[in-house]
Amino acid sequence: TREPAAGGAAEAPSDAGSIPLGEVIGGRYRLVAHIGSGGQGEVWRAEDVEIAGHTVALKMLFERAATEADRDMQLRELRMLATVSHPAVVQFKDHGWLGGRLWFVMPWYEGQDLERAIPLDRLEARRVFETVAGGLAAVHAKGLRHQDIKPGNIFLAKIDGLEGTMPILL
Repeated sequence: TREPAAGGAAEAPSDAGSIPLGEVIGGRYRLVAHIGSGGQGEVWRAEDVEIAGHTVALKMLFERAATEADRDMQLRELRMLATVSHPAVVQFKDHGWLGGRLWFVMPWYEGQDLERAIPLDRLEARRVFETVAGGLAAVHAKGLRHQDIKPGNIFLAKIDGLEGTMPILL
């Protein structure tokens, strides 16, 4: 299963979305499946056409940036996120514009969001909490706030070489 915010949805992906499947965004990312939509935008699973076998999550914001001030405001979140380096905080990889809409690329994670994993046993819940708290500490150390911490924004990712899952704050 997958989680919409950084790579997948717990339900089966649909092919619905505002952009046709197969479209190449930014000259590099071919849309493979529409994963879901939230309050700010829609998320796609995409293939990196420059690197064979590289799958990413691409988020396209709904709101169009009509002015340079709008563009700067939309880029603000990405600029802030770029200053945080912690394994429990999702990283963005690339970004661009399509028809005035900001898109950005994040890692594609296999796994599920915490909301779908509940209930956890006490030991696992503590491990998830401590890992996410470490990510939040890194965010706060940069003077930033997350503002939307909830089980649906914590992804339990299966990472190659790690036993179990890695909690990632989306």
